[in-house]
Amino acid sequence: MFGTHPARRYQANGSLQHNKLRALARPYAASIAGPPTHMSFSRVNRTFSLAFAWPATIPRLPGGEQAPTVVVVAAVAYPQGYTVALTPAMSSSFRATDNSILILLNESWGAQSSIVTVIVSPL
Repeated sequence: MFGTHPARRYQANGSLQHNKLRALARPYAASIAGPPTHMSFSRVNRTFSLAFAWPATIPRLPGGEQAPTVVVVAAVAYPQGYTVALTPAMSSSFRATDNSILILLNESWGAQSSIVTVIVSPL
């Protein structure tokens, strides 16, 4: 593990040990727009899965805009990039960056009895 000794995190030349970072890096949900029902990460195939119930009331930020579900994705975890799959397909939309995925619920879809599933997989 990393510990506090610099030699454990860095090569002799001062560069980071990327193999250690990659082994420890994994996506996680920083915020979820509804009650979570499942979250997992497979180190074997590097796939992250999140499921949450459609909320009775879609959460709002202080300015009135919808509070997104945010999945943080470390670029080192997916050096070749990643794909995102949402189900049901019409329930939500997403915007992906190098280090996060913002998921907004489709308010006009309105299926409050549904489970929204997010799958993040390497390319």
